[in-house]
Formats: sequence, C-alpha cells, structure tokens
Amino acid sequence: MWMETTMTTIRATLMTLVAALTLGCDAGPEPLEPGALDPEAGVMDRGFQINGFQINGFQINGFQINGFQINGFSLEGMALGGLPIDDFQVDGSLISGTVTEDGETAALSGAELIGMTFTIIDESAVDPEESEYTLRVDDVQLDPNDPNGDVYLYLLSFKLGDAQEWSPACADGYGDPVEAIALQNHWDAETGERVDDPDTFTFACRDGAIGKCVAFGYRPWATAGSTSLADYHQACTRMVRADYCGDGVPHTLNGTTIDIADTLNPPIQTFASHWPVEAEWGPDGAVCMTQHLRAKLLGEGVSIPCADALDDLEDCGDAPGGRAELIDRYSDDDD
Repeated sequence: MWMETTMTTIRATLMTLVAALTLGCDAGPEPLEPGALDPEAGVMDRGFQINGFQINGFQINGFQINGFQINGFSLEGMALGGLPIDDFQVDGSLISGTVTEDGETAALSGAELIGMTFTIIDESAVDPEESEYTLRVDDVQLDPNDPNGDVYLYLLSFKLGDAQEWSPACADGYGDPVEAIALQNHWDAETGERVDDPDTFTFACRDGAIGKCVAFGYRPWATAGSTSLADYHQACTRMVRADYCGDGVPHTLNGTTIDIADTLNPPIQTFASHWPVEAEWGPDGAVCMTQHLRAKLLGEGVSIPCADALDDLEDCGDAPGGRAELIDRYSDDDD
C-alpha cells in the first residue's frame, strides 16, 4: 500500500548517519550525561525533542535522522521471514499481526515479531539506489523498570538499499542504541499535538519526550482508577519540552533539571525536591507560570509569546480543583 506524506522537511543523504526517530525538534543542546533521566523519582534533565517515527494509516510521518527530516516517504509493506504481515495493530504498546503460510494463519505478537521488517520508500530520491530503506525489529521485551508490566520496548535498526550495515533507528547522543515504544495515535510534527486516530501509531524513542513521559508512568493507553492518563501524558510532553504555549515550540534551557508531580489521587509522581515551582501543565501547554520562572527566562533572554496570556496566579503550583494535570519544579546551575 502506498500513501503520501505532506510534512515540511529537509532532504538529506542518510546512509552514513546514525538514526534518531524524532519529530518536531531543533538542533538541541549537547547530549545529556548517562543517567540524566530518573523516571522513578520523577526528576530529569530537560530534553529538547518530542520524538516518534509515525505511521499514519501505514503512511510514514516525521522520519528524522540526526535532526534532518525527510518527506515523500511511503510504506510499501511489512513482513516476517519473507511472509507479509496482515491485521497489524497496536494495543497499548504491544504490536501484533498475522502471517499466513500454506493456508494456515498464525497470530503473532511481542517477541514473536522479532525480525519483522518495514520496507520504506523515499519517493523524492533522485537516485533509485538511495530510495529504499528497511526498518527491522531486532528485539522486543517488556520494560523491566515498568511496575505495570505493559510497556514493551522495541530495538529497531535500519539500512539503505542493499547495504550490509544496519544502524540503530533510535540512538542517544553518544550513538548508542535506544529502544522505542509503540503507541497508538500520532503527534503533529509542528504543534506537538496528539492526533487521536486509531488507524495510526507512533514508534517513540525512549529518550524523547513521548517516550520519557511513558517512563514517568503516564502511559496514554492506561487509566489511574477511572481517570484516563492520555491527557497526563500529553501534558507531560509539553512540560518536558518547555512548550509553554502548547504550539510545539520548545523553550528549554541547558542545565535545567525538572522535578514533576501530578494531581492524581493517589499520584503516580510526587516531588523529590524543594526547588521553586516552574509551572502547572495541561495538554495544551502551561496553565500558569510563576514569577520566579518569568524572571529567570527574562534574564536568559527567552521570550515566551503567550506569557502575558497565562494566568499570573499567586497559587501557581498548587493546582486546586484539578486545574492542571501536572506541576513541575526546576533547578539550574544558578540555584
């Protein structure tokens, strides 16, 4: 099946680049030191990207490699052991599908799909030898750090054409492979907004905002009691990228570490610090921001277009009555 993608992108040669499946990012700061993310404590060095390799109805959106976005991609097919994958779906983070051989159909999921490949065509490539990519599932396992037991991790690699060498599809700032998480729906490349579409899914690298927020416990497919975590996850992606205005534009500062808490009862995350409050967060961005934060941003020369429109609340950080999903505190080199 062939479908078109319509993202604004930069064309680049991919063969020698280490892959990062990333959507809606800029060049970003220097790589973070290993161990910068502590999801159990809800503390992290703030990242700079919201990531995801998106397939929109078996259409690829936002395939980025080292910050270069490529458009004109289509998905030609999925296969395992030379057999086509049918009935492909994502339930939570678990991928499943069926294969048929000699008239017998078998349902496969999780680790049974190791070796599965996606054939990806770059329709804008001038040289046909540089038009076809293969994405491969090299490993599947449950996240050993997830207490809920429903977060599956996918180790992905890719290659160009008939090349023998495979490169990691998700890699950290040092080039080391990072797993991805499969999520239903997709995220708009420009605005960072979650687009609810059951016919789409996203491969989100664990070290980007979408993946980090799953690691914090905000699994968008799950509930806490009777409360859906989808908006908590979306609010988290805004918070991680300092997307105060909810327009997809990050305002992160190097050296800033954040500590997060939520308004769930009981909470998934509680504060581990006594740092100053930065903001309250909802799925559309910041609900309010503190004077302390405004002063810091002003001192750093950071302009927030929506700052005047945000409620200047004396109780910003208390989130009374469920006013926001998340609250964060922050520290930096000056504190």
